[in-house]
Amino acid sequence: MSIALTASLGGSHGRAQSMCPYQPTNDVPLDVEAGVPLAFWGKLEVFNLYWAANWDADPRNFRRAEIEATLQGVLGSAYFDHLCQYGVPGFRWGGSTEANPVCGGNPGSMITTPGVFSFAGCEEQYSFLTGVPQAHGLPSPTCAGCPGPGDCFVDPACLSTPNPTGDRVYIVFLPKGTTIDDFGIRSCSNYGAYHFQIPTRMGMSPPFTWFFGTPPFVPGTQGRPLNLAIIPTDCYTSVSDLMSGVTHELVEAATDPLPPVHWIDNSRTNGAGRLDPTHIETLLKAGEIADICGTKTRFTTSNGSQADLADYWSNHDNRCVALPPGGQVATGSRTRTGPTARVGNADVTPTKTAPAICV
Repeated sequence: MSIALTASLGGSHGRAQSMCPYQPTNDVPLDVEAGVPLAFWGKLEVFNLYWAANWDADPRNFRRAEIEATLQGVLGSAYFDHLCQYGVPGFRWGGSTEANPVCGGNPGSMITTPGVFSFAGCEEQYSFLTGVPQAHGLPSPTCAGCPGPGDCFVDPACLSTPNPTGDRVYIVFLPKGTTIDDFGIRSCSNYGAYHFQIPTRMGMSPPFTWFFGTPPFVPGTQGRPLNLAIIPTDCYTSVSDLMSGVTHELVEAATDPLPPVHWIDNSRTNGAGRLDPTHIETLLKAGEIADICGTKTRFTTSNGSQADLADYWSNHDNRCVALPPGGQVATGSRTRTGPTARVGNADVTPTKTAPAICV
C-alpha cells in the first residue's frame, strides 16, 4: 500500500478529526506526530478470539462472560472519546469465538510470535469454518508476490507495508499456562501484551477448496490488514487487571496499527528493533500513546464491572487521559511518578500505577 494511495483514503480520518472536540496540537515534547494517515471507514469492531477449544473448561482461565461483560462496559463508556483527535471514530463490539481445531485447538505451554500470527491468520482465512469474521480493508499491492497459499507475513515487503484501511481489531487471548517465547524473550517477563498488523493470507488452500469452493483464491486480494492485539492472560491477576492490557493495546492498535508509521512520539523513539518480531519487547515501548503514560485508572462501568483502563496521551490536553470529566472512576489506584512534559512554564507529570509491561 503506497503512501500516496493511503493519503487518498483519509476521508473518514478527516471527518473524525473535524467533528472532534479534542483538536490535536503539537506543542510539547510528548505530543505524537502524524504519519501515514489512518483511513477507517467506521467504528472499529472488536472481536475476541480465545485460543482454546473450550476456554471455560479450564478453571484457571478468566470466565468468558466476565471478560466480555467488562469489555462491553468499557466500549460503551467515554474512555475512547479522546482518540477522535487522531482520526479514530470509536469502537463497537463485534462478538467472540473459541479456537477451531483446524487452526489448532490449544497453543500448549509455549508458543512463538510467528505461531500466534499463523493461528490468527488461519482463523480469519477459514472464517466459514471458524466463525471468525474476515478482516475489513483493502488488499496491499506489495503482497502480490508473497508465497501462498500460506502466511503472507513471511514476506518482508508485505509485512512491513502499512495498510491503514482495516477497521476490525482481533483480541487474541492466550489461556493460562501459555507463554510466548521468542529467542528467550518471554511474555510476562519482558512484556505483557502487544499489538501488530499482519497481512491476511492469500486465500483458501487445499483440501478445503476442493470441498467447499469458497472463499476462492482471487489473485490480488491477499494482504488485507489483520489488526491483532495479543493478550497472554498469564500476565494478569484479575479481569479488571486484564482490561489494562486490553485497553492499552486497543488504543495503540487504533492509532498505530503497524508500528511505527502512524501516530508516534518521535522524541521518545530510538528506531531499534521496531519491526523485528525477535525483539518484540522493544517494539514501540516508548513512542505510542499508551506507552508514553504507562499508567492505569480504575473505572466502574455502567453494568457495575470494574476495569483498570490504560491511560493514553492526548495531544489536545498535553497530558495522559482515561476519561473525560464526569467519568465514574473508582478510588484506590497505586501511583508512581511518570514522564514529565513541559507545557509553557508548567510541568505536566502523569501519575503512575504499577509498572506497565505492555508494548
